[in-house]
Amino acid sequence: MKRAALTGASLARYLYPLAAAPPAQQTLRRTAMTPPTSPPDPAQEDAKWEAYPRTVLEFRGPPLLRVDLREPLDEGARTALRERVGGAPFGVFTAENPAGEHAEDAPSEGEESRRERSNARRTSRLEEELTRDGVHFVEVDGVSPDGSYRERCVAALLAREEAWALARRFAQLALFWFDGRRFWLLPVIADKPPHPLP
Repeated sequence: MKRAALTGASLARYLYPLAAAPPAQQTLRRTAMTPPTSPPDPAQEDAKWEAYPRTVLEFRGPPLLRVDLREPLDEGARTALRERVGGAPFGVFTAENPAGEHAEDAPSEGEESRRERSNARRTSRLEEELTRDGVHFVEVDGVSPDGSYRERCVAALLAREEAWALARRFAQLALFWFDGRRFWLLPVIADKPPHPLP
């Protein structure tokens, strides 16, 4: 599978605890994204950050592959992830809800509808960019444990730095990184430390 690496960028502050990314085979073309209207509210950022480790990832099938990030991965789950995504390591992130501004948090139905349309366009743009650049990805939903919240994501075979840079261009608080053994919660625009998941 093709991988891309960000050249000339130092992300050591975020990436120190993780092993080095695999060698690059390709570099993604950069497309400018519109930044969020405002920086994340610290209290809201804290609440959303605390929700990330409780995410259930649903890798679309058939068959559906569900990974509860509250639970440690066994070897069977690691194998299933590598098979579904086409290798490892990989990043899981979304283009939706920049800076944690969830559509359902909008002050009016009209604004919620506008944010939902914007989310659909952003997701299409992300998938089109990955396809254009020949980066293998699969569709994933990030779901709350009770199923009341769902966000469209991708699992993309990218170098860690490239996944981070792409998530940053889409103004995401964080991304999930699968290093082949476990998932990590990596901050993107959130001011938080990297967090290993069980």
